[in-house]
Amino acid sequence: MTKIEKASTFSRRTLLQAGGALVVSVGMPIGLDTVLGINAAQAQSATHPPVTPDQLSSYIAVNQDGTVSAFFGKTDSAQGLYTGIGQIVAEELDVPFKSVTVIMGNTATSVNQGGASGSTGVQMGAFEATLKYAQERLQFGRPIASFQMVQDLLAKMLANVTACQCLMVRLAQMDDEGKLADHHASLAKAFCTAKSRETVSWGREVLGGNGIVADYNVARFFADAEALYSYEGTYQMQNLIVGKAITGLGAFV
Repeated sequence: MTKIEKASTFSRRTLLQAGGALVVSVGMPIGLDTVLGINAAQAQSATHPPVTPDQLSSYIAVNQDGTVSAFFGKTDSAQGLYTGIGQIVAEELDVPFKSVTVIMGNTATSVNQGGASGSTGVQMGAFEATLKYAQERLQFGRPIASFQMVQDLLAKMLANVTACQCLMVRLAQMDDEGKLADHHASLAKAFCTAKSRETVSWGREVLGGNGIVADYNVARFFADAEALYSYEGTYQMQNLIVGKAITGLGAFV
């Protein structure tokens, strides 16, 4: 296994230019059959592979020479994490351990790996779980999804999801163009994590008492949203970074 540190400049485009196919994304697990399908499509010079890079968040690249590049955000955990990640990738993709390269980037500016994309994925999961529950839960002889107040909450959840998705797409474009700065990532992190807390709380409200038990998953998303809101810089710190970029004046102390 190869280890690469301080790779904050790595982006989706960097991996693609290296000849890899992005095959794993946050919030959208992809099976090995899809991975092999992408490689087969590339080998045949197909113009439309099964999964295209713009459909993915990131960050495992299966290269045509059989090696695998795994990009992960910067972490302060023990160095053994490199070995652990490498072993997982090797086992899941059935490739030799020595063929895996683990790259540690910087989640503060790698928009597809930071709290912004994570919280967007949390919202997507919470919305899907809430919608499924509302369509299946019967009350007064009909699904609660047919009630006005439930539809109001679902509509507001979807609005937050859509806004955060659009923001992430724009930041990914800026990242590819080499224009992404710290304050852009901070703005996204603050906005998306705050909206995530709001979105999951509405989902919990739709589920009522079932919203606080793990069986229906919304409670899991609720807990994840709280963690994402605080780690990698709190909401207030992210806003101070944005405020300094806006005004030219630091207000950290």
